[in-house]
Amino acid sequence: MMKIHAFVLTLVVLVLAVGVAKADTKWPNAPYGSIVAVANLSPVDKSLIVRGSVAMVWPRPGQGPANVTVNMTGALSQMTMAHIHLVWHIARHCRQFGLGLAPHPMRLTQPRLGLLPHLILNPFIYTSMQCSNSIIHNATGKPIRLDLLPVLNGTRPMPLNPPLSFRGIISFTAPLTTERVAAWDPDNNHMNFIEALQQGLLYVNVHSVGFPAGALQGKLLCKDPCMFSIGGGVVNPGGH
Repeated sequence: MMKIHAFVLTLVVLVLAVGVAKADTKWPNAPYGSIVAVANLSPVDKSLIVRGSVAMVWPRPGQGPANVTVNMTGALSQMTMAHIHLVWHIARHCRQFGLGLAPHPMRLTQPRLGLLPHLILNPFIYTSMQCSNSIIHNATGKPIRLDLLPVLNGTRPMPLNPPLSFRGIISFTAPLTTERVAAWDPDNNHMNFIEALQQGLLYVNVHSVGFPAGALQGKLLCKDPCMFSIGGGVVNPGGH
């Protein structure tokens, strides 16, 4: 029983730590009522020594320019493109392992903690469950929802020519407008971008020659309420 209690205590401590980390998210400065989102870019392969961050600031209509800024530190060879992509949904996969007998019924779960174990106890047996999330793409792959680098005049992906290599620190900014967002949407509706952002279905992808599917990736996390705000209410992102 002492081991079981210690395991539960450890899990509770980890749960609290995760909650604090989410509360400590650093948001960029933005005019009041803006839609604000951030992402941490991580390399897809351990051979890549580069990381980055993304800040999206979309002020209310008439309150200033909107943009997406990408900052990267490290080294990346032959960067070709950067986009915001759409994913279909997040699938959860769990594996359950039997541990032994438990004299008292108990159930403790935290469904959004990634690889943290879930402890499930009943009068006969208790088990440990490890869960992880995976991205399930839609039938068309990973559709682009906004071009970040290069900034295009149309919606046909075009790589940098020549590709860009860097060592140290690099930063670039792309304009964010309802017209540019709508252009990439099959329904020509910028609201679909906002809804996908609210649902956590948008991520930033930095491509390179060596990693054409993406060298760095990071999911966009939107600050509540993830909608243009005026006082206690919200307005349509199109300003209509």
